[in-house]
Amino acid sequence: MSPAPTIERIPPGNPGIRYSAERMLDRARRAGAYSPLVRLQAEKILRDALPAPLPQHPASEVMQVAAIHEWVRDHAIYVRDSLGAEELRGAERMLAEVYQYGAAFGDCDDLNVELTGALLAAVGVPFRVVLVSSRPDGEYDHVFLIADTAGGPIPVDPSSGGPLGTAPPAEAVTACETLEPFEGRFAVT
Repeated sequence: MSPAPTIERIPPGNPGIRYSAERMLDRARRAGAYSPLVRLQAEKILRDALPAPLPQHPASEVMQVAAIHEWVRDHAIYVRDSLGAEELRGAERMLAEVYQYGAAFGDCDDLNVELTGALLAAVGVPFRVVLVSSRPDGEYDHVFLIADTAGGPIPVDPSSGGPLGTAPPAEAVTACETLEPFEGRFAVT
């Protein structure tokens, strides 16, 4: 039997969305640093998608980001959160769903931040979280990543179903905020 979920009240609107996104960013960074399951899956994705040996070159990092983006896109089914709840699914849970059922369920924050972010962190690719709104009131309704590669910044949004580099069109965005990752390092022993 799985443990009972932790339930906490979050503020409404953008402050609550920002709070959840900050928690997810931290959880993705930690899963990438600490979880052997996440690291092994990230390495498997790269092993299956890329030629060996892969030279140390800016294009190599872009190829790694592309491989992870495509794998998540191909193993994800977008589903909204339950009414009245912001579910934080976690990378390990979603990987377990992929192993058991062939695909992970989640919304854009689960698939883009929790899963994709953890896989990128596991192979050392820094990223930022971008909250955007297409609503007239400016309340955030989508989240994606910017991978900061040696080849330059790349939008990463596998939940959209599009190719690497796809971001919401600027003319449709009514509000935008970027969350910068924690700059320190975790000690892994």
